[in-house]
Amino acid sequence: MGPDVERSDLVPPDTPKKLEANQQGGEGMDHLDESPAWPFPMKSEGAETSFVEGGGILPMDFFLGGEWRTNQQGGKKTMNTEPRSTAREFVRFALNIGALELLPEGRKLKSGRMSPYFFNSGLFNTGHRLSVLAGAYAAAVYTGGSRPDVIFGPAYKGIPLVAAVAVRLGNSIEYAFDRKEEKDHGEGGVVVGASLNGKKVTIIDDVMTTGKSIIEAAEIIRQEGGTPVGCVIAFDRQERVEGELSAVQEFEQKNYIPVCASATLDDLIWVLNDQLENDEQLDDLQQFRLDLLIEKILAYKTQYGAAL
Repeated sequence: MGPDVERSDLVPPDTPKKLEANQQGGEGMDHLDESPAWPFPMKSEGAETSFVEGGGILPMDFFLGGEWRTNQQGGKKTMNTEPRSTAREFVRFALNIGALELLPEGRKLKSGRMSPYFFNSGLFNTGHRLSVLAGAYAAAVYTGGSRPDVIFGPAYKGIPLVAAVAVRLGNSIEYAFDRKEEKDHGEGGVVVGASLNGKKVTIIDDVMTTGKSIIEAAEIIRQEGGTPVGCVIAFDRQERVEGELSAVQEFEQKNYIPVCASATLDDLIWVLNDQLENDEQLDDLQQFRLDLLIEKILAYKTQYGAAL
């Protein structure tokens, strides 16, 4: 991103007005959307460390209109943030729209386990919500250390994700996705969008259970002459599958492709503990309910969590 690009070009057109109202009222990022689904409205987290504007490596706070200031060394614009703050802001937003649901009674997963929390990426279903989700992905794309030439979204769920993330990253990043069935007319082929031949490719997907869709995407990338160098998912449950490893760990071990998550179970636990300890607006009943939820999540992690 060059110095002539204004922040207003990179955020939804009504966001600055909403942010101004939020800042005056001291409200958190949940109020950029509709009324929060999470019963204990989250406060926004402060920021400490710097990200340098340029190169497309931008934290989600930027996409939501975070505070930028000029660095005295070299005059570059920097943003205040701290390690994991982007992930934790994303968790807060997901809680407030109900995409991260906390369930004291538990919800049965495909594995048969009763989970006290559930991540539903399908609830990022408005333009603004998708923009926030894409920002969280964008902040994680370069975390693995290998800068991709192309980002790739496996059909079907990965198609809108990869397009939205490409818009957020901007610059010269290319994107592509696959068809479920090869087209035998028109331009033909399986892949739509940028050529993958001779390029480093990062895969964008929502979650990882068995990793099957990502393995299939990696095979398509190789068939097209590309090299899969990483994968970004929205949320990592950090949960054992059958052995001692999580789905992400098993995938990395078997396929030699690093996986980065926009947020993890540990981020969720940190956010809940932070609110329990620091939110003075919680009454006794709310504190009790929140403490109970945290205990259930920690018990679930103790039983099923992978060693990290």
